[in-house]
Amino acid sequence: MLYHFIHLQMNDENGRTSNKIYCGFELFILFQVQIILKLLRISSFHIQQNKLLGANI
Repeated sequence: MLYHFIHLQMNDENGRTSNKIYCGFELFILFQVQIILKLLRISSFHIQQNKLLGANI
């Protein structure tokens, strides 16, 4: 799981694949951002669900 965060494949404009190795600090930020995005997605999903339930009741 962690390997995916550390060793990401990036495609440049020519279509070649270049590997970027993230250092610990970049990795930490990347991980935090992903967690925040997941939480936002989950919370917005729950809000939509509650609206639907409220409309049905």
